[in-house]
Amino acid sequence: MPLLRLAIVLPLLLCATEATLSYWHLHSRGFISHYFVRVTPAIQISDGLDFPATIASLFLKYDGILGWLFFMVCVAGCWYSIGSWLDDRASGDEDEELKLEAFLSWRRISQLVLLVFGLFALVFAHKFHVDDFVEVLERALIQTWGVALVAIPVLGFTHRYLQHRQYARTTETTGHRSSRVSNIQLLIALLAVFVILLGLGILAGKR
Repeated sequence: MPLLRLAIVLPLLLCATEATLSYWHLHSRGFISHYFVRVTPAIQISDGLDFPATIASLFLKYDGILGWLFFMVCVAGCWYSIGSWLDDRASGDEDEELKLEAFLSWRRISQLVLLVFGLFALVFAHKFHVDDFVEVLERALIQTWGVALVAIPVLGFTHRYLQHRQYARTTETTGHRSSRVSNIQLLIALLAVFVILLGLGILAGKR
């Protein structure tokens, strides 16, 4: 078992970040018009940073502290799921991989759900109205969610396909397993995607 459990660290880190953004929102005087409502930059960053939780919280139309608490529960649940998936990948244990399949994939069904939601995020971001840097940042965050949620099932399908091909060659080669992308490589790739999308958004806004 790794000393650093991302299933614990990520929910705590992101909930603390959202609490900080909420404090900034409550003490901010710079309201702007955004899709017919008046919001602060903190709300826009929060919506992009935790886009799945934002969408989930829209289905329960509570205002005030109750709505905020439900949003925080969605944030914690989302990042607990992501952290558990990353922990299972890092373990490299066959039992953990089976648990990962049951937890994240439900085989093909939930990966299809991830793919559809990722495509929704990309389409939503494409239609996003952008006027300033904060909106560019929010759109880049949503686009990064879309890319990640599309990439997860694609990587899963690709990994299983390579495993099946390798299994078919066991009579020719022994002791060699198909390599898989590490968590560090995933993080670097996602950061690169975010930086590229943010840069493209900034360049597009200068035209």
